[in-house]
Amino acid sequence: MWLVLGGLSAVKVGRRYGDSSRAVSNWVQRFKKDGAKGLEDAPHPGRPSTLNLSQERKLGAFVAKAGTGSRKVSGGILAAFIKQAFGATLTRRQCERILKRLNA
Repeated sequence: MWLVLGGLSAVKVGRRYGDSSRAVSNWVQRFKKDGAKGLEDAPHPGRPSTLNLSQERKLGAFVAKAGTGSRKVSGGILAAFIKQAFGATLTRRQCERILKRLNA
Protein backbone atom coordinates (compact mmCIF):
# COMPACT_ATOMS: atom_id res chain seq x y z
CA MET A 1 0.00 0.00 0.00
CA TRP A 2 2.79 2.42 0.88
CA LEU A 3 4.37 1.68 -2.48
CA VAL A 4 1.19 2.76 -4.26
CA LEU A 5 0.93 5.89 -2.16
CA GLY A 6 4.58 6.54 -3.05
CA GLY A 7 3.83 6.41 -6.79
CA LEU A 8 4.12 2.75 -7.87
CA SER A 9 1.13 1.38 -9.75
CA ALA A 10 -1.28 -1.07 -8.12
CA VAL A 11 -0.50 -3.53 -10.93
CA LYS A 12 3.24 -3.50 -10.15
CA VAL A 13 2.68 -3.78 -6.40
CA GLY A 14 0.22 -6.62 -6.92
CA ARG A 15 2.68 -8.52 -9.11
CA ARG A 16 5.48 -7.99 -6.62
CA TYR A 17 3.48 -9.45 -3.71
CA GLY A 18 1.25 -11.93 -5.54
CA ASP A 19 -1.99 -10.01 -5.16
CA SER A 20 -4.38 -8.66 -7.73
CA SER A 21 -4.22 -5.01 -8.67
CA ARG A 22 -7.90 -4.75 -7.70
CA ALA A 23 -7.12 -5.95 -4.16
CA VAL A 24 -4.23 -3.49 -3.86
CA SER A 25 -6.45 -0.64 -5.09
CA ASN A 26 -9.17 -1.60 -2.62
CA TRP A 27 -6.68 -1.57 0.26
CA VAL A 28 -5.39 1.85 -0.74
CA GLN A 29 -8.93 3.26 -0.98
CA ARG A 30 -9.85 1.79 2.41
CA PHE A 31 -6.71 3.30 3.92
CA LYS A 32 -7.38 6.73 2.39
CA LYS A 33 -10.96 6.68 3.67
CA ASP A 34 -10.54 5.21 7.17
CA GLY A 35 -6.82 5.12 7.92
CA ALA A 36 -5.32 2.00 9.48
CA LYS A 37 -8.77 1.03 10.83
CA GLY A 38 -9.93 0.59 7.25
CA LEU A 39 -7.43 -2.22 6.73
CA GLU A 40 -8.83 -4.39 9.52
CA ASP A 41 -10.84 -7.36 8.35
CA ALA A 42 -14.56 -7.11 8.88
CA PRO A 43 -16.30 -10.02 10.58
CA HIS A 44 -17.17 -12.75 8.09
CA PRO A 45 -20.79 -13.85 7.99
CA GLY A 46 -21.76 -17.48 8.24
CA ARG A 47 -21.56 -20.34 10.63
CA PRO A 48 -18.46 -20.42 12.84
CA SER A 49 -16.00 -23.24 12.27
CA THR A 50 -16.65 -26.52 14.05
CA LEU A 51 -12.95 -26.89 14.77
CA ASN A 52 -10.86 -24.44 16.77
CA LEU A 53 -7.41 -23.20 15.73
CA SER A 54 -5.54 -25.85 17.73
CA GLN A 55 -7.64 -28.62 16.19
CA GLU A 56 -7.08 -27.20 12.69
CA ARG A 57 -3.31 -27.27 13.27
CA LYS A 58 -3.49 -30.91 14.38
CA LEU A 59 -5.62 -31.64 11.35
CA GLY A 60 -3.04 -30.03 9.06
CA ALA A 61 -0.28 -32.14 10.63
CA PHE A 62 -2.37 -35.31 10.19
CA VAL A 63 -3.06 -34.54 6.54
CA ALA A 64 0.60 -33.73 5.85
CA LYS A 65 1.80 -36.93 7.52
CA ALA A 66 -0.92 -39.22 6.13
CA GLY A 67 -0.72 -37.79 2.62
CA THR A 68 2.93 -38.62 2.00
CA GLY A 69 3.94 -40.77 -0.94
CA SER A 70 1.26 -41.98 -3.29
CA ARG A 71 -1.44 -42.07 -0.60
CA LYS A 72 -3.97 -39.27 -0.47
CA VAL A 73 -6.32 -38.45 2.37
CA SER A 74 -9.94 -38.62 1.23
CA GLY A 75 -12.92 -36.75 2.64
CA GLY A 76 -14.19 -39.95 4.25
CA ILE A 77 -10.87 -40.71 5.94
CA LEU A 78 -10.64 -37.15 7.21
CA ALA A 79 -14.22 -37.27 8.55
CA ALA A 80 -13.39 -40.46 10.47
CA PHE A 81 -10.21 -38.90 11.88
CA ILE A 82 -12.08 -35.76 13.01
CA LYS A 83 -14.79 -37.86 14.68
CA GLN A 84 -12.24 -40.02 16.50
CA ALA A 85 -9.79 -37.24 17.44
CA PHE A 86 -12.13 -34.35 18.22
CA GLY A 87 -15.59 -35.88 18.63
CA ALA A 88 -16.97 -33.62 15.89
CA THR A 89 -19.09 -34.90 13.03
CA LEU A 90 -18.41 -33.42 9.60
CA THR A 91 -19.69 -34.66 6.27
CA ARG A 92 -17.41 -36.08 3.61
CA ARG A 93 -18.06 -32.96 1.49
CA GLN A 94 -17.13 -30.62 4.35
CA CYS A 95 -13.90 -32.58 4.76
CA GLU A 96 -13.19 -32.34 1.03
CA ARG A 97 -13.46 -28.55 1.34
CA ILE A 98 -11.03 -28.62 4.26
CA LEU A 99 -8.60 -30.70 2.19
CA LYS A 100 -8.88 -28.22 -0.66
CA ARG A 101 -8.19 -25.34 1.72
CA LEU A 102 -5.13 -27.23 3.03
CA ASN A 103 -3.98 -27.89 -0.56
CA ALA A 104 -3.94 -31.61 0.15
